[in-house]
Amino acid sequence: MSTKFQKYLAAENGGGADLVANRASASGWETFKLWRVSDTSFNFRVFNKQFLGLENQGSGNKIAAVSNLPSNPKTFQIVRNSNDPNKIRIKASNVMFLQDENDPSVFRLNDKVANQLQGEYQLTNGYSPARAPQVMHNNWDTYITEDDFIFMSENGLTAVRIPIGWWIAQDPSPPKPFVGGSLAALDNAFTWTQ
Repeated sequence: MSTKFQKYLAAENGGGADLVANRASASGWETFKLWRVSDTSFNFRVFNKQFLGLENQGSGNKIAAVSNLPSNPKTFQIVRNSNDPNKIRIKASNVMFLQDENDPSVFRLNDKVANQLQGEYQLTNGYSPARAPQVMHNNWDTYITEDDFIFMSENGLTAVRIPIGWWIAQDPSPPKPFVGGSLAALDNAFTWTQ
């Protein structure tokens, strides 16, 4: 949402057209999925699964959602306000900020990362590369513990199913965005079952 005009960004028609900032409320067309490229760089994917990007890279740039594939012109940086991290500016690949008229716009980010992540890929991709290892290691250390295995054993449970991802085979250095350490957590489970 633009903090100056109190309007939401929207991909017209849910994609296939220009980006506008004229909506009074948020629904599907005003919602963007962020695909992390680096700690501060993202691709914005719109309702119809196209990516926002610069069109006519020269004078008269405009932002449109017309590409089905991410690329450098489709990459944006989110620059956070140090006093309020939910206030952001969006910088395009041409190093210019999204703006209305001649005024670089400040937007309020309605971040739904914590409530919308489903699965390790989305979680590790949703958090920054610096934060994702902290989140995952905290989960591995606290979600299931040795006390849980003792409780299961004392109550007659003789089998445990532990789902693992294919990337565990490359631990401790799995491919990005996955985080190393899941093999140690699995080793703990085997030790506790004994």
